Amino acid sequence: MGKYIRLFRLQDQYLAFSSVIAAGLFAGIRNWSIFWWAIGVVLLSISAFIVNEITDRNDTDRLSWNNIHIRKNDILDKRVVLLMFITCSLVGLALSWYVGFIWWAVVIYAIALSYSLEPIRLKRRFGLDLISQIVATWMLPFFAPLWGKANVNFIAAFSIISSLAILAGMFPYQIADTQADEKAGLANTHVVLGIDRSLVSGLVLAAAAGILYLVFNMYSWATFTIPIIIQLPILLVFYGIWISLSGRGAQQIVSLQRGVKVVKFLTQMGAIYLFVLWILF
Repeated sequence: MGKYIRLFRLQDQYLAFSSVIAAGLFAGIRNWSIFWWAIGVVLLSISAFIVNEITDRNDTDRLSWNNIHIRKNDILDKRVVLLMFITCSLVGLALSWYVGFIWWAVVIYAIALSYSLEPIRLKRRFGLDLISQIVATWMLPFFAPLWGKANVNFIAAFSIISSLAILAGMFPYQIADTQADEKAGLANTHVVLGIDRSLVSGLVLAAAAGILYLVFNMYSWATFTIPIIIQLPILLVFYGIWISLSGRGAQQIVSLQRGVKVVKFLTQMGAIYLFVLWILF
């Protein structure tokens, strides 16, 4: 059973879930439509992760250091996997239809599946790997409940700043797998840039997010983001450490792999904080 549960990648669903909850907090929407939209998006995300796990186990995951993936020797019943995929997809789309966001869901679903499905497989394409991830897991789920209900300028500012911060947080997780991706023949953003330039890019993104956060006084009109944005200085310290280890090969990779666990834990706690805040206030 454990090998099938790993296909869900439950520990990685916090971003899709928190994007919808953030929209609820942003616009002061406290009704159940937000919750059901969040669950719908997560189910669609799970469907995409199932495809991702099945595809990646044939190349990059065989070389990955990360033990969250299904194991190389796991034997999966295709009928069970297909049933899981269809169930999550249909329920996710049904919930999206129920709350009135079906077309948003269809676009999210299409992009998310395209990330892993051949021959498109955006995961192996420079630039498109990052764009597809941030659009499908953060921007579109966030936009849907706010469309026509909130100030466009505030939505744009929030989306840009939060996307920069999220990408900066995602980079270490992806960079730690750069060697595996390269050996698997992928030509995604971090493989093309290389580890050192990717780290510098992540540092720039984190710094830009922090500066824009202050410039646009986001702390005054999106106060719920304050406990989350304070993670940026921690991320900047990590980036500084990783960049300082340039040229040290295995030592840099090991540091990245260890740091990723801390960064991921902080972002998961951020998702829990948003949900609790949405329920209470």
